[in-house]
Amino acid sequence: MRCNDADDRPCSASLVTWTSILNSAEILSKEHETLSSELLNQVAEPLKDISAKYEDFRKRHEALAVKLQQERDSVYSDLKKTKEKYDTQCKEVEAARVKVEKSYDASKVGFSLPRVALSRN
Repeated sequence: MRCNDADDRPCSASLVTWTSILNSAEILSKEHETLSSELLNQVAEPLKDISAKYEDFRKRHEALAVKLQQERDSVYSDLKKTKEKYDTQCKEVEAARVKVEKSYDASKVGFSLPRVALSRN
């Protein structure tokens, strides 16, 4: 190996070694650059796309969960109101039934005593 084309003198061993090391380092750096580009294109970009898709799914899932919780709370609220209304009407019906029974029993007792007395004779 010659140091430069103008001179015909031989290069020193350290210069040859240094040049060889630099060439090897340059080749290795190009291989690293190629590897990093391939990893970026084959792994990182698809993972980024998948991550964006799943983030979208997560957001839609979260929105649906919130919507369903609101609907559930609304249904429970309606159920509670309906139950309270039902209980109120049941109490009113029961009160009316008791009132009718008392008035019916009082009138029945008045009429039934003579019948009981007649039936014993």
